[in-house]
Amino acid sequence: AIEIAGKKPKARELANFIKTAQTENIAALFVQPQFDQQSADKVAQIVGCAVVKIDPLATDYCRNLKHIAVSVQNNFQQNKQSGQ
Repeated sequence: AIEIAGKKPKARELANFIKTAQTENIAALFVQPQFDQQSADKVAQIVGCAVVKIDPLATDYCRNLKHIAVSVQNNFQQNKQSGQ
């Protein structure tokens, strides 16, 4: 789910989010598997980025922390390579 300040965004807020994501050329939207991913999928399609699942409730804390770090690093490098 896309949230702004912990709440479902209003249409104008979502439009601003999409515009910012496009301007900043983001490589990924990070989502939690515990929440509906449908809105994130739609936004990612509009923006042209990937949707990456990160589970903050995973039972193997160390493995999960490494997964999060690698995911963030990979997507940061994609942005850097694209000139952002």
